[in-house]
Amino acid sequence: MFKNYFKRAIRHLLRDRLYALLNIGSLALGLACFVWIWLYIKHEQGYDQYSTQSENIYRVITDFETSTGTSNYATSAPLWGPYLQQDYPEITQAVRLKPLEEKMMVSNSKQGFYETQWAFADPAFFRMFSLSLLQGNAATALQQKHQVVISQRMAQKYFGGGSPLGKQLNLNNRQTFTVSGVMADFPVQSHFHFDFVASFSSTPQIFGDNFIKHKRNLWVYTYLQLRPQADKEALEARLPAFIDKYVGSQKHNGFKLTTHLQPLTSIHLQSHLLQEIEANAQQSTLYILWIIGSFVLLIAITNYVNLATARATRRAKEVGITKVIGGHRTQLMIQFLGEAIMLTFLALVLAGVGLEITTPLLNQLSGGVLSLRDLLTPAMSLQLLLLVLGVGVLAGAYPALVLAGFDPVKALKGQLLNQRKGVNLRKTLIVTQFTVSITLMVATVAVYKQLTYMQNKSLGFNQEQVILVDFPNQDTRKNYAVYKNEILKNAAITHVSGTSDAPGVSTNEHVFRPIGQGATHDRVVHRAFVDYDYFKTLEVPLIAGRAFSNKHPRDTLSEKQGSTIVINETAVKAFGWKSAREAIGKKLRRVELSKSNYEIVGVVKDFHTESLHQTIQPTLFNYAPARRQSQMLVKYRGAATQNALAGLEKKWQRLNPAYNFSYSFVDQNFAKFYTRETRLGKFMGGLAAMAILVACMGIFGLSAYMAQQRQKEISVRKVLGASVPHLWYIFVRQFIYLMLIAGVLAIPLTWVFTQNWLQNFAYRTLPSIAEYALMGVITLIIALGTISFHTIHIARTNPVKVLRNE
Repeated sequence: MFKNYFKRAIRHLLRDRLYALLNIGSLALGLACFVWIWLYIKHEQGYDQYSTQSENIYRVITDFETSTGTSNYATSAPLWGPYLQQDYPEITQAVRLKPLEEKMMVSNSKQGFYETQWAFADPAFFRMFSLSLLQGNAATALQQKHQVVISQRMAQKYFGGGSPLGKQLNLNNRQTFTVSGVMADFPVQSHFHFDFVASFSSTPQIFGDNFIKHKRNLWVYTYLQLRPQADKEALEARLPAFIDKYVGSQKHNGFKLTTHLQPLTSIHLQSHLLQEIEANAQQSTLYILWIIGSFVLLIAITNYVNLATARATRRAKEVGITKVIGGHRTQLMIQFLGEAIMLTFLALVLAGVGLEITTPLLNQLSGGVLSLRDLLTPAMSLQLLLLVLGVGVLAGAYPALVLAGFDPVKALKGQLLNQRKGVNLRKTLIVTQFTVSITLMVATVAVYKQLTYMQNKSLGFNQEQVILVDFPNQDTRKNYAVYKNEILKNAAITHVSGTSDAPGVSTNEHVFRPIGQGATHDRVVHRAFVDYDYFKTLEVPLIAGRAFSNKHPRDTLSEKQGSTIVINETAVKAFGWKSAREAIGKKLRRVELSKSNYEIVGVVKDFHTESLHQTIQPTLFNYAPARRQSQMLVKYRGAATQNALAGLEKKWQRLNPAYNFSYSFVDQNFAKFYTRETRLGKFMGGLAAMAILVACMGIFGLSAYMAQQRQKEISVRKVLGASVPHLWYIFVRQFIYLMLIAGVLAIPLTWVFTQNWLQNFAYRTLPSIAEYALMGVITLIIALGTISFHTIHIARTNPVKVLRNE
């Protein structure tokens, strides 16, 4: 029986090749989009599950609360990890992780490179995260001071083909580390990636003797592994007492620290705290992509339903004869459902071939490292089989009901034409397809417009033609002043200044209070150390008072002696002063340093130092000596980039021959904030194009059928004098109002998408009515162009050829 079904399906497909190609093609495109998005979502949801104990690992996160609000940090204090493991028996392991925040020179006896992926970790790091070593012993690799485990890539980079064990690497020409192990490159699906993992006991030599002893400063990432049956909520409820015991009163100097346990596997998609190790993904983006993939697949399914019901009358006699000779309705439904499933399977094969060919391009668009081989696991293969069956049944169920339900007498007499019910269904499906298509196009415009807005919005300073030169350590900073004077001799360079926190880099936070006021006036303030001419170099307007200058000796005093500061407009508002002028002369102190004293001497206009995902924060600027200047800002003339870089590098090599010249551009640093949005825009643009293409494939087949059905009507009208444009209008006008309905229905869908997605941005913009209308017009033009192909062809056919047999 099934063999006969298969033969009849093949004969039907070969007899109507255009119908078969359109159905297989649209289903293949829909399945390709859906499967790729499915793979991408599975990939994103699989982060940090490589550890055998991942479900029992938690990160200690901290809420820093003051009278004006709460800041949420991914970090904790260095001493918390050991004390937590000591006090709570349900904690089996505690690991602290401290990445380097700046570029550091890593060198062997022959060569050196600036590296950023260096971290310090406790000895249990490899055991907790189930990371085995290719060389060395994971249990002892981080037990001693000045040990480092390097990645396989770094082993090749620094030591070639030989074993690096026992060999030495120098960090910033100051500390020497012995290679104690070689690890495989970190899993892609990890929320942190390092090429160097050094022993945590080495941190005092890098960050100061008291680093490890701090109980309050949130400097490290702490991970806890609990016993399998441990109650995470019960442990979390005991943490306030832990803070009281080791940090002091919960209300220490006007602020409160509260700790929580964050599941390791939730970090990548659900954690967007301050001081994250790496930028994480958004759970909402996955929801959006899942909906888009489902919509594109839905369009392909509606194509099948549309074409199958429209061409049902062509198979009416086949159904009638089958029923007359004893065929049952159930058998016919199985046959037609089988055809739909077979077509879906063929479409999946075609989709797989297309995905395999375009994988490099798709990975570039999505920013992933996906492969169809991920589908070869038993679980994924089973889910793929269920997907094929599900799509086949959804696509074939209604046509099967319609075809199997034909009255055999009417079918054999040809009395099934122009059933209104089928016409209304096809109209509904066309409206559905183009509602989704228009929604996707407008949503793509929204993403691109927001991205363009962020890239072009005034940041409050001039980010163009500003080079950031790295000063990675004290050795290089000793030559800071000489280097500055030397490069200013270059005519291509207009201004030079220095900073500890360049625009595009997160600044430190401290709690400040106006002197003479109580804890209710405490404010969390971002703090950056800068050199003279900082605001002039970035072209930040001064709105009250003055900037730092070597003409004012007080600018260089310590905070205990009465240092001067400059603040931004938001800080003026945060402290409750009515104007910038009123703020001049006011004094602040750091809450944790009771003897500190800062006098406000200037107020600058607000400018962005971070991405537009965040609002401008109250910010305080201190003058700082060269030893605090980790980066130099170099402003150069617009057309002199190469000249400026060549001069900078030449002077650097002369003054700092032991260190490579390292630089970046401020505008490029800001552009990196929006990498995910750029990829999402490209990804959605491709999906919107696919949705339009799939919809047009369906309407192409449907218009071909309808044009053929009305061929005699068109010929008669032409004989009676109708022009080709008039005949075209008669045929396409029914589609025009369907497109208009689709445009109206797309409005609320687009609004919901844009409102939800834009919640991730502190500064945002929406598509205008004109842009929305333009997308609708483009969709209408594409659809009408597709329909017109068949209409104009038939309208230009000689009517004699059509009517001569009538």
